[in-house]
Amino acid sequence: MIKKIHYFFPFLFTILLLTGCSFDSLLQKDTMNKEEDYLTIGNRLTINNIDGSFTLLDHKEALAANGIYYTSFGIGDSENYENSSGEIVDLYDAQLYLLLGETKSENAAKKKKDDWILAAKENYDILEEEFYDNELSYSILSYHHKNTNNPYTKGISAFCVFGNNTLCIELTSKENFEEDLKTLLMNFLENLSYHYNEE
Repeated sequence: MIKKIHYFFPFLFTILLLTGCSFDSLLQKDTMNKEEDYLTIGNRLTINNIDGSFTLLDHKEALAANGIYYTSFGIGDSENYENSSGEIVDLYDAQLYLLLGETKSENAAKKKKDDWILAAKENYDILEEEFYDNELSYSILSYHHKNTNNPYTKGISAFCVFGNNTLCIELTSKENFEEDLKTLLMNFLENLSYHYNEE
């Protein structure tokens, strides 16, 4: 049965509205070439070692005029859903969304990070807030979705700043998804390479 889904991720939806992007354009079937085992985002970030457990759904090099880039992956099995434009899309057991924002200064990037975290706290029921230091310092939020019509019920997000860039990675899943979201997120973070702004 096909179910009609208006949105999956209210926090990202809020950010994309602020940047003037069409939400339904994000809910398209993928036409990307998936042969590469890495993906570069906005000349500032590389995702390395993309394996078969991640299905590339969308990769936008120029999402908005103000320097927001968007990439998403599906994880696990998928089923057909109908988006609000009447198009059939794949709803996976879990999805990972990545937003990269390029700004003019490190202070602007830090403010964008604070704004994105505030938007997440307003849209989700936060269960835990913690910090993770790898090559960068991340703010990590674990949460449940407030919208009971959302097929994804739980999630975890990471936020960081590097140079003049703000990064948000959101991993969200159905209630019966058995893999540990935090472990999946940490493994994904371990496979990122950061390219800082040239002076």
